[in-house]
Amino acid sequence: MGNLQTEVLEIEFSEFSHGFKTMSELTEFQRAVKISMGSELESHIIALIFRIFDANEDQHLSYNEFMTVMKDRLSRNFHTHNDSEVSNSKFDQFKRCVREQAKYDSIIF
Repeated sequence: MGNLQTEVLEIEFSEFSHGFKTMSELTEFQRAVKISMGSELESHIIALIFRIFDANEDQHLSYNEFMTVMKDRLSRNFHTHNDSEVSNSKFDQFKRCVREQAKYDSIIF
């Protein structure tokens, strides 16, 4: 199952980046987020998420940066949360994602 998910992510990145090795336009990234989440986020939130994903801060989202975040996202789907931790608010979900990414970044750096 993991290989199939990886292949799907590879296809998605190729589509969102129009076949290039990086995704540099926020509009491309916004479209990717909309498709993966099923809803649109405000442009300032998209810009913030893009900066979080852009690990080397070159203002381009590389294939490896995209895959690292998306594989992490897939692995989080297998974790369970207490009902007290789960919120239906998209903003609460976003905050939780940012907190988890900050923890991940502090471990790596």
